[in-house]
Amino acid sequence: MAGTLEHPRPLPLERISPPIQPEREGDRFHLTITVPGAPRGKRAGHVGVIGGKGMIFTDSKTRSELAVIRHMAAEAMAGRPPYDGAVILRMCAYRSLTAGMSMKTKVAALAGKIFPTKKPDADNYLKMVDGLNRIVWVDDAQVVSAVIHKRYSENPRLVIEIKSFVG
Repeated sequence: MAGTLEHPRPLPLERISPPIQPEREGDRFHLTITVPGAPRGKRAGHVGVIGGKGMIFTDSKTRSELAVIRHMAAEAMAGRPPYDGAVILRMCAYRSLTAGMSMKTKVAALAGKIFPTKKPDADNYLKMVDGLNRIVWVDDAQVVSAVIHKRYSENPRLVIEIKSFVG
């Protein structure tokens, strides 16, 4: 039929993204890091000039949060060397309920029916994993798949789960 736009047949999901294979014996890495307290996303750096050179500065609260994440990661690694293979990252930022929420809204939020849609953005939480370089993995370029969740909880925290990817 002339002038009709035909949609191409969609590719099977396996051709777009290979299915996750089960872990092989001997190539297993699994680590969960729980950072207590209200999670913070990484904020944009501020530009300043020192000695005529432009520099980017990270605010003190973000530096402090990164230090806590590095400390918790080092404790979880328990002296093991950084993993050097491909990894899958799952992160969940559990945020506090807000004071302005009604009881009905709080119940729905805790049941997972209402989600935090305010800042920080999910990708700003993901940027916090830069602090795991040379502690958990050699470089964050090893992350081949990442999922980020934002949820409400009465127990605010950031949970980071890292597993080896075996493709």
